[in-house]
Amino acid sequence: MHSGKEFSLLEFVRKWGRGVVQAILDNKSRRHKLSYETNIVKIGRVVEADGVVAIVLPITVRATDAERRSERRSARDEAEAVRQLLHRLIPEKADEILIDVDYNLDNRDAFQISTENDKVLISGTRGYAAAAGVYHYLKGYCGCHISWSGNQLRLPADLPKPTQTLKITFNDKYRYYQNVCTSSYSYVWWTWDRWEKEIDWMALNGINLPLAFTAQEAIYYKVFKEMNFTDHDIGVFFTGPAFLAWNRMGNMQAWVGPLTDNWHRNQVELQHKILNRMRDLGMTPVLPAFSGRVVPAFKRNFPNANTTYMNRTWAHFQPPFAL
Repeated sequence: MHSGKEFSLLEFVRKWGRGVVQAILDNKSRRHKLSYETNIVKIGRVVEADGVVAIVLPITVRATDAERRSERRSARDEAEAVRQLLHRLIPEKADEILIDVDYNLDNRDAFQISTENDKVLISGTRGYAAAAGVYHYLKGYCGCHISWSGNQLRLPADLPKPTQTLKITFNDKYRYYQNVCTSSYSYVWWTWDRWEKEIDWMALNGINLPLAFTAQEAIYYKVFKEMNFTDHDIGVFFTGPAFLAWNRMGNMQAWVGPLTDNWHRNQVELQHKILNRMRDLGMTPVLPAFSGRVVPAFKRNFPNANTTYMNRTWAHFQPPFAL
């Protein structure tokens, strides 16, 4: 192949078209979606030999703004996310509170409440720490309360200005939140509007390690399809939405399923919003790992695989297979 005719990327595109470039990129990069239009800066070499075309790696990729945003945030980004939270929570008073995120405020998570230029200034080591400072101020200085059941946000006409700086440091490094069962009890039916309120609540309470289980079935579906399993093979692997927690834990499968393509698409879109907002606020989402469970038809495609039939059933439901 390397002895074939070599083209520049521009020559290659002129001869075969951008669609062919994109098709090859799709095949070469399963982990990251690459686009000729927005991502590609340089492709090592393009070679044709005996009617076969190859892109010779390495590939140099320029990340889009959205991709950069999904990977890391700055202190300024986190502060802006807290300001947006304030506008959702107390829009009429949001501009009277200044937000600052300073990674060097303390060597542990901390927030600080003070007065600057006749406005309340709330600083935090991370976005979620500053948000916790916001709630401490609203609760301690303004007599407000924020909960799952409803909020009491009757603010005074003039927001109290602290006469002394108050600094509070968290005792622990991580504040973990949620459990795997709640994903089916409640969250499975939530739209983005409800998730947005929940993530706001997390930040206001200083949560920095939240569980993020949404849409994992879509990833399983994609992987199993790439392993040449049919829609039916995969359909009998999943339960319906209300029972996904027990499906994920290996208690049952197929019950009240299968999941639809529309369900997978909506859940993926929702998960992207969830992860972006958590990261905007400085949180570290906890994503699921592979549990070892596989579709019942796994041995058909991989006859030499060492699988185990979990023949001890849970509540008489169909037991799963596991690697």
